[in-house]
Amino acid sequence: MVSIGGSVKRLPLTSLVVTLALVSGCGVLRDTTAASVDGRVITIGEVEKLAAQFASNGANAPAALGVTTTSPGTMSGDPARQALSLLVRRELLRRALRDRHGTVTDADRSTAASEMQQQQVSKGVQYFAGDFLATAAALFRMAQGELPTPALADVAAYYQQHAAEFVSTCFDALIVQADTVTSAKAALTSGTSFAKYLAAHPDAQAPSENGVNVCVSGSDPQAAQLAALVGPMAVGVVNTQPQTQGGVAFIKVTSHQTLTLQSPGVAAQINTALKQSQSAVVNKSVNDDLAKIKSTAAVSIDPRFGTWDPKSNTGIVAPPTPLAPSSTTTALTVPVR
Repeated sequence: MVSIGGSVKRLPLTSLVVTLALVSGCGVLRDTTAASVDGRVITIGEVEKLAAQFASNGANAPAALGVTTTSPGTMSGDPARQALSLLVRRELLRRALRDRHGTVTDADRSTAASEMQQQQVSKGVQYFAGDFLATAAALFRMAQGELPTPALADVAAYYQQHAAEFVSTCFDALIVQADTVTSAKAALTSGTSFAKYLAAHPDAQAPSENGVNVCVSGSDPQAAQLAALVGPMAVGVVNTQPQTQGGVAFIKVTSHQTLTLQSPGVAAQINTALKQSQSAVVNKSVNDDLAKIKSTAAVSIDPRFGTWDPKSNTGIVAPPTPLAPSSTTTALTVPVR
């Protein structure tokens, strides 16, 4: 969860906490302007649009982005104040990313999409939430990428400690419907190849687009569960595995191969794992960035929405009086805090 206030935690983004409580500057804001961040204007129209999306989708998006709406003295649950707080913080995240000369990539967007799916973010607010979380993902990716390459001795030590995971298991697999299990088992155990059976039975399913043969390693986090399943299986034996959505998977291991440090991709995989383990270093790097922004960014807020409070988890605290109706001519001077 992305929460506003406190310190920044390592990915996944659902545990990210962004420290961006800033002291307001001063300036003159017209009624069309809700806030200004380093000269970038956030319009009242942007705030109203996002607030309307929040209102129509309940508290789903604010909760996923870590906005606390019940803390005394903060946003009092006002959708407009929630929206403005997040719009300002997105600008500050963008600045942190610019300071690192980074950009949001497709991989960052994919990470954000996964987080939104896990958090069940409502469709109406996915555009903003996706952009916010993708920017945060890019910032962490850049910070992690700046870590030094692990020493060869550290790579070798990691390999020794996790030697059991560095085994590549290749196997043939097919998924068949329940009413064909008996005939499929008879054919596959009598020597019919999985590929030949698949060609003759269009209702059977291969495990991947590449066909019936798959290779996995326990050192790959995305394949660890499958590797644990097929790792103990003997070579050449046809095994069955019931499927949660119906049908049965037939699996026959074709080889177990121990991977070495010289095997393709192993050293790179260990380098990535070692960098990911240095979450404290990444956290400090990102927190240092945000602390710099806290002291240097020029943030002005229309006082009708509230003011910045460095001690508030959400940043903006409610004004002492309700929002006044907007005017097309009145200029508002934001007091220095």
